[in-house]
Amino acid sequence: MQATDYQLSSWVEIDLPSLRHNLQAVRAALSPETEIMAVVKANAYGQGAAGVAWEFYRQGVRTFAVSWIAEAEALRRAGIQEEILVFFPPLTPEELNWAVDLDLTITLADQAGWEHLQSQAAALNRPLRVEIKVDSGLHRFGFTTATEIAALCGQIQAYPALQITGIYTHMADPSDASATRRQFSQFTQILQTLERQGLTFPRRHCAGSATWLLYPEMELDVVRLGTVLSGQLPVTAPQRHLSLQDPYTYKSRVLAIRDLPAGTPVGYAGSYRLRKPAPTRSEERRVGKECRS
Repeated sequence: MQATDYQLSSWVEIDLPSLRHNLQAVRAALSPETEIMAVVKANAYGQGAAGVAWEFYRQGVRTFAVSWIAEAEALRRAGIQEEILVFFPPLTPEELNWAVDLDLTITLADQAGWEHLQSQAAALNRPLRVEIKVDSGLHRFGFTTATEIAALCGQIQAYPALQITGIYTHMADPSDASATRRQFSQFTQILQTLERQGLTFPRRHCAGSATWLLYPEMELDVVRLGTVLSGQLPVTAPQRHLSLQDPYTYKSRVLAIRDLPAGTPVGYAGSYRLRKPAPTRSEERRVGKECRS
């Protein structure tokens, strides 16, 4: 995007080669069989979800994730036709139909959500992909026992339009090693219990950027990566010898240049005072609704 497209005075430019570099660096550190799910929620963390998704698609990424259906719709409008997982479950019949129309993968997280889906499943006019969410310790939403999930899978099998594509959980605090390992243990125990009952899943995942960096053994089938692809290391996460590049460049246009003596107050209430002991060149730049020198 060029600043002149919208007559912006300040903007952030995203360097696509840096994103490509980060993706390649992450791939080199992953197990060969582990898939990357590119998380592009919140407008790809401010980078522009459509442009970022297209760049990752060109580099071979085939699965994306967002928080809300509206975010997925924006990707569809931009031409992204690959699989998109929506983390938050649909809350109304209208949202469910919206997800079906957009060919999304929805999250199924509790019995109420299943009853809501079940009431409409027979009338679905096209297949719908479903991922089962397990609450292993974040305590927002998700099933908590293998018994619940086994019963759910049995009920889903009665509806040909529904396809279970995976099962996942979300770590609450990767910086807490004890709690994270406890969550991972709970999740894997549920998976093992289900497997003994003949229930397996095409895709199992639990690791976002911080979890993957701290606990590479938790990769499973898929890692959900967002911030690390943006060249940012989550707090407390090790670099793991990744050579990441920052794709962000903040830019602004100069509005005015003046020569002022040291000590001159600038701005409302003289909030900034020139410090140099000789005449100082002051550049005015617009940042949000304020001017900065």
